[in-house]
Amino acid sequence: MATLSFPNGFESWHESHFKFVEIIIRSLDTEGSYPHHIHSTKGTGGLYELTHDLTNQFEQLNTGREWNGEFFDEVEAFANNFFQQQPV
Repeated sequence: MATLSFPNGFESWHESHFKFVEIIIRSLDTEGSYPHHIHSTKGTGGLYELTHDLTNQFEQLNTGREWNGEFFDEVEAFANNFFQQQPV
């Protein structure tokens, strides 16, 4: 698991993390989805790692960014793009 870093502050990291958890939970029952694969092969610990890694990558990529209402769409797109690039 990657080390936690808060390039945009803890509140931003926490909000992003919560949104990634929500996205992953929605995907768990979809057979063939990357979160389903991770849960099946690595269990809950794998999901913890996935969520932390996604959050850290997203926060790093968006360091200093000011959001104008598109935050949730950006998190969703980032997660979906990441999941599609992973082998299942």
